[in-house]
Amino acid sequence: MGEKVTITVRASGAHPDVLTVQDAMRQVLDLFDLLSPDEDKQDQVAWKLSYASTNSPFTAQGEAVSLRPDVDISVIARHQKLDFVRNITSIGRGEIPDKFKSGKNAELLKGLLKRNTNGVGSTEIKLFDDAIPITLTPRFAEAAIQSLAARENPLPLVNLKFGRAREERGSLEGYFMDVGLHYNQPAIRILDRKTKNVIWCRIDEETRDKIASEADYNDVWNRQRIRVKGRIRYDKEGRIVHVTATSIDRVALNNTSLDDIFDPHFTGELSASQYLDLLREGNLAKQA
Repeated sequence: MGEKVTITVRASGAHPDVLTVQDAMRQVLDLFDLLSPDEDKQDQVAWKLSYASTNSPFTAQGEAVSLRPDVDISVIARHQKLDFVRNITSIGRGEIPDKFKSGKNAELLKGLLKRNTNGVGSTEIKLFDDAIPITLTPRFAEAAIQSLAARENPLPLVNLKFGRAREERGSLEGYFMDVGLHYNQPAIRILDRKTKNVIWCRIDEETRDKIASEADYNDVWNRQRIRVKGRIRYDKEGRIVHVTATSIDRVALNNTSLDDIFDPHFTGELSASQYLDLLREGNLAKQA
C-alpha cells in the first residue's frame, strides 16, 4: 500500500457556492510543496496525482512515487508526513518552526494561510488512513498569521528585558480565541492586545470549572475580551512563552451612547460653523 495524501478544499461560509480554480489549485500545490522532501532528496521522490474530483468539495489525492529504483519511497514519504504534522502542531501552539521562519517554505505557508481566511473555508489534509485528518480553518489561519506577524514585527528592543528566561506574577489582556490542551494540560488561547501574539494560558482545575460553567462558543466567535492573572513565563528575549492562570475574567466594554457625551453648551453662544472657523484660525482662545 503506497503512501498517499488526500486534500479536500471547501469554499468559505460567506460564499459556499464559489470556490475559484486559483484558490483550490494553489492550496493543493502549496501543500504538496510543503510535503516535498528537502532539496537533497527531491531527485528521489515525487507526489504523483492519483485522483482529483471537481465536484464540491474539491478533492485531490497524491501518491508518493520513487524516482530511483534503489530508494525506499515509503520511508521518505512517511517521514515527510510526520514532519508536516509536527510543524502544523507547533504552529497551532503559536510557535513558528525554523523551516517556516524564512525562505520558500515561509512564503508557501503565508499563502496557504491567507487563502484560508479569504476564499477558502477549510482545507482538510488526510495523511494517514488510521488518523483523523488535519483541518485548517479560518480561525486557525488567523491565529497563525498573527504569530508570523509578531515574529516579523517584534517589540522595540528598549521595551524588552534580556538575559535569561524568567517567570513573574502579573496579568495581561487579550481576546478569547480557542480552548484546548497545551502539553496535555487544559488551556485557552488568547490574542494579546499589546503584542498581537497568540499565547497559551494553562489553567488549574478551579479555573477550568469556572470557564466551563460561564463561557460558551460565543466568547470565541465574538472574540470576548478577557483579563488573565497568574504566572507569566518569559523567554530570554522577553517574549511571553505561556501563562499559568489563576483567574480569568471578562473585561466589560463600556457601551457609551451619544446622549452620554452630548453637551448642548459645548460651543457656548457660538454656532457650530463659527466655532470651527475660530478653531481652524487659532483664535478660539481669544474668543473665550
